[in-house]
Amino acid sequence: MRRFVPRSPTAIVLSLIAIFMSMGGAAYAATTLDNGSVRAKNLANGAVTNSKLAQGAVSPGKLNKALLSAIAAKGGSGSPGSAGSQGPQGPQGPKGDTGAQGPAGDTGDPGLQGPKGDTGATGAAGPQGASGATGATGATGATGATGTFSAADITVVYTPPPVKVPAAGEGPATEEAVCPAGDVAISGGYAAGQFVQVWSSEADPSGNGWDVTFYNEGENPDGTGPALPVQVQAICAS
Repeated sequence: MRRFVPRSPTAIVLSLIAIFMSMGGAAYAATTLDNGSVRAKNLANGAVTNSKLAQGAVSPGKLNKALLSAIAAKGGSGSPGSAGSQGPQGPQGPKGDTGAQGPAGDTGDPGLQGPKGDTGATGAAGPQGASGATGATGATGATGATGTFSAADITVVYTPPPVKVPAAGEGPATEEAVCPAGDVAISGGYAAGQFVQVWSSEADPSGNGWDVTFYNEGENPDGTGPALPVQVQAICAS
């Protein structure tokens, strides 16, 4: 069985109009053709074109409601409308996740040198370092001028004789020969008997005399005996 493919309502209307025009106008078609005698299958494809239709020949009133509904359901695309006004700004969205750290950038150029800072406070003294090595011996100095010392500047003084050392067993005694005022004892000595033991013979701490300390060992075998004589002398320089 042959399948019937319905044509578009618009094409049917245009085909009918073309037939009417080709047969001598709308009045002739109305008096000659029976109502509904011309159908879509009687029209060749493309038989009705715009040039074969008179101005105002097809109006909405001449179309049935089904055809008008079909035309209204699928209209042609109109021209784009003007852009509407910008709407209000929407609320801020939630904070996105932190992105991955990017690669390190290149090292920048060195900055300008800053101003000199204030001098800091003096720090505490550090520990004393080790002693350094002994330096080389210096050159010998020039010989000094010859002094004026002579034998006339020497004076020998003695203690008044006789000086007695204590008796045996009584302990030591010290005698001093004193130089003249302003002189210095540079040496000294003594004269004593056989059993006198000298403990020390030295310059007095003041420097102007000579001291000798004695002890009597005794002339007897048992360590006893009489006091013995001794005399102290000092050699003084002015």
